[in-house]
Amino acid sequence: MRRWKARASELCRNGIFRAASSVGVLSGLGKIFDTESIGDFRSTTPVKDVDVFISHSWSSGRWEKYLAVCYFLNLGLATKAMLASVVLSESFMLVFPDMSIHMMFLLMLDLPVVAFFLFFFFGQHLTWGVWGPRFWLDKLCVDQTDETTKSDGIAGLPTIVANASELLVFWDKSYCERLWCSFELSIFVKSNGLKKLRLVPLWLTPWLLTTMLLSYVSARLTSAFLEIDPSFVVGNTSKFTGAEGDALAFGLHLIYEYALQNQTCMLFWAPPILIGLVSFQKKLDGHFDMLESMNSFDVRRAKCAVENDRFVIEAQVAELFDGLEDPIIAVPIEVVKTGEFDDERQELIDISLTYPARLAVRSVTGFANHDDCLEEFNKYVQGPLRDAVVADLGDVTDIPYTVCLLASFPYTLAYPPLAWVVKHTWHALGYRSEFEYVAVSFAEFLFFMVLSPAAFPFLLRCVKYLDESFDHGFLWAAASFGCGWLTFSMVQFESSFAAALLESFTLTQHPAFLCFLVLAVVAAMLQHYMLFGAGWQQKSSREVGMQG
Repeated sequence: MRRWKARASELCRNGIFRAASSVGVLSGLGKIFDTESIGDFRSTTPVKDVDVFISHSWSSGRWEKYLAVCYFLNLGLATKAMLASVVLSESFMLVFPDMSIHMMFLLMLDLPVVAFFLFFFFGQHLTWGVWGPRFWLDKLCVDQTDETTKSDGIAGLPTIVANASELLVFWDKSYCERLWCSFELSIFVKSNGLKKLRLVPLWLTPWLLTTMLLSYVSARLTSAFLEIDPSFVVGNTSKFTGAEGDALAFGLHLIYEYALQNQTCMLFWAPPILIGLVSFQKKLDGHFDMLESMNSFDVRRAKCAVENDRFVIEAQVAELFDGLEDPIIAVPIEVVKTGEFDDERQELIDISLTYPARLAVRSVTGFANHDDCLEEFNKYVQGPLRDAVVADLGDVTDIPYTVCLLASFPYTLAYPPLAWVVKHTWHALGYRSEFEYVAVSFAEFLFFMVLSPAAFPFLLRCVKYLDESFDHGFLWAAASFGCGWLTFSMVQFESSFAAALLESFTLTQHPAFLCFLVLAVVAAMLQHYMLFGAGWQQKSSREVGMQG
């Protein structure tokens, strides 16, 4: 391993070790990932190390990998741009409080979503790649037009991987089937461990973008209806006796009204639910294939385009996992700290441990033989790597909370304009001040935003159960749609129930509503723990960095 890292300067001087910019990788909408394209080798620069080494299978599609790069590079930028748009829109509403509800939806709903997708796809271009890392990508950083240079670049691959700060893996079903991918993975995890491994499943980005778009469509359908009658959701309390009548009757009436409104709003979720079932099924299949490929991983079954390369690659993988260069936990009684002596000793080891020498050492010692070394790598992928992936990304029916929060965020943006446009009716609604109305509305918005992500793991569990119980057909589609409707109705009702309790307590000051509100919040916390926390392994030093 040490000799591979030491060769970086030599490869840099010879122009073999090169790096590409983030803008270069994303140019032409990921054209470089097209199997027919030839990268612009001249756009790369000689380096001694790179920030990110992209490891991928050429069997996967161009667009999936392009979306994965956008996810890796621009998700943070896009999220910040969306949040900045929300803050800017709210500030604009404070300056111009009397704008129409149509304009409010444009500012509070459309602008943030447009900002997200704009920066998601073009964030590196808009920022001129200032914060972009240096990439190594085979199609760009290996000269495809000169066979000699190409051979030198491939031969220097171990050095390049060993001198990469991060390994970005585009994981799909074919990744474990490729011997070169396994080789790259073995070098990196042996030299850097799992903490710098960045794994992006190729099913994740399409699922996230599709779900966000469906969430936005639902919000837009809801907003179109509410633009016609803004009082449909907010103004009902003006029809009640307010705080002057029977408090419990008032609260129960409000809960009943909100439950009816919840079902009306669910009409706008029908089209997205139908389309969303397809994306959820693909998510389940992709996640299952990813974990199953790790569970049954065997480097000896991996495919190699040039079969003559198999012996060389397997020999180097075995070298990495034979344990001959692992540190021995033993020290002499007296140790003379001489840096020069240590360097000479390590250099001697690196020179002496050639492949024949390693075979000889293995044959006369207790170290593993060739097949056992390969099996050690298999166990590493099947064990620590798979465990770390599950710890971060969850099992088949799990999704990280932050990803679900982002997926549902466009729908929650439909609430603030509606609450703002009727704030002038705060007295008729029973509130004692405009500030009180705004505070209650803000609390309801936060609760709805935090609660909404629960719908996705619920629906995933339903789809998985139906997938195991029914053949795909009309019955499966009808049952799936029914489960989708029930799932989103339940989450909407939880939010409406909490909102009705909060408003009832604020308007009547009856302690029963406060008690039930606290119970509703505790129940929501327990629900989120069961969906997003229970059963997940704690992150440890074996943690693999998941994007998202």
